Amino acid sequence: LASCFVIGNQIQLRNRRDSLQAMLLGLIGIAFTVLAGSAFKHAPSQVTDPTYFQLFYFAAIAICAMILPGISGALILMILGVYEHLVALPEKLIKGIDLGETAQQLIIFACGAACGLIVFSRVLRFLLTKYRHGTLSLLVGIMLGSLSVLWPFQDINKQPLPIALDVHSALLIITIAVSTSLVLWLVKLNSSAPTQD
Repeated sequence: LASCFVIGNQIQLRNRRDSLQAMLLGLIGIAFTVLAGSAFKHAPSQVTDPTYFQLFYFAAIAICAMILPGISGALILMILGVYEHLVALPEKLIKGIDLGETAQQLIIFACGAACGLIVFSRVLRFLLTKYRHGTLSLLVGIMLGSLSVLWPFQDINKQPLPIALDVHSALLIITIAVSTSLVLWLVKLNSSAPTQD
């Protein structure tokens, strides 16, 4: 929420058209994130033996989550059905199980991630340069939509849990308060820093 506030303050709304556009793009971002979260419930069966092309392609998609706020790369890999396979690869490598094939799969996955990061970062830079306020509106929507997934007081089926007065709930609330304060403090620190010409 603090990050939404920070990014939302960068959106310039000069007239009613800008306001409507920002609201529409924000709603699209919320809908996209909520649908992505619900897709996890209906995720396909695990891909036990992905092809090299699938590894490259899935890595390129999942790495975009490093740049976009509110979306987890692990969640994307779970939706695609390759998370379990990929998590097992480092352990296979350490234990020396099928060393050549395991190393090849990790290298291909890393190459896909690198290509996806390079391409998507350029696309995002272009969007922020040409359509800055629209892109920021969409990102705020994505972050707001992710709250339905990130909300800590729910079970694995996204059913709400009661907020009990116990140590676990207290630690969660303290963590939320500290992280919110940290984000706002960093923004204040950055805005008060002298600019260099």
